[in-house]
Amino acid sequence: PIPGVNSYSLEVPADSLSGSIGEGHLTFSTDVGDITIPSGMLAGMMGAEGKKAGITIARGDKSGLPEEVQTAIGDRPIIQLTLTLDGRQIDWNNPDTPVTVSIPYTPTAEELENPECIVVWYIDGSGNAVSVPNGRYDPATGTVTFTTTHFSYYAVSYKQVNFKDVAKEVWYAKAVSFIAARDITAGTGGGNFSPESNLTRSQCIVIVMRAYGIAPDMNPADNFTDAGNTWYTGYLATAKKLGISAGVG
Repeated sequence: PIPGVNSYSLEVPADSLSGSIGEGHLTFSTDVGDITIPSGMLAGMMGAEGKKAGITIARGDKSGLPEEVQTAIGDRPIIQLTLTLDGRQIDWNNPDTPVTVSIPYTPTAEELENPECIVVWYIDGSGNAVSVPNGRYDPATGTVTFTTTHFSYYAVSYKQVNFKDVAKEVWYAKAVSFIAARDITAGTGGGNFSPESNLTRSQCIVIVMRAYGIAPDMNPADNFTDAGNTWYTGYLATAKKLGISAGVG
């Protein structure tokens, strides 16, 4: 740590990050957070050859975010991750080589009672907070850890969702709280989760895809004939395109 410094950059030859995926990784550690960079991070990126790659982790500024997002984040950390090639900022997005990020964080007493509600948000270009499903608090390291395939602003937050039909003492309460905090499920309406109800095929596929951060196709060119025009239609299109589901014939 360097007093008064809020941004740290690591510069390496871009060619060293353009090799085969899975050969190794490099961890860049700072007091803002750690980034674990895979060897193939820039694999397939056009125009990277022979250039200097700069990877920056910095404390983010939340003042330009919508008021409700600022309130939800509170005093918790917000960071900005950026990539440059020869000093010019580049949009990086590589689904094949996720980067692992760990942010130092000391939860409050309330948060320690419900650590499954400590979440990570990606802040998109419009200032909207989008849940990162794999984000979680790791008590062993004292960090909030997540993986991402693109650089942007990321914030630590706390989101506790309670359902009227899920008592705190039941064996599945923590699991329900975990997926609800990450927008993997929104329940069945009216503040209920309906824990004893049967799970439909559409509900199952949507929950699985949200858990893995797979986005729905909002303008599908091809879909199942009975996909309709509902809350799950876009998810079915993506599931078909990726081969997650082949339907029932």
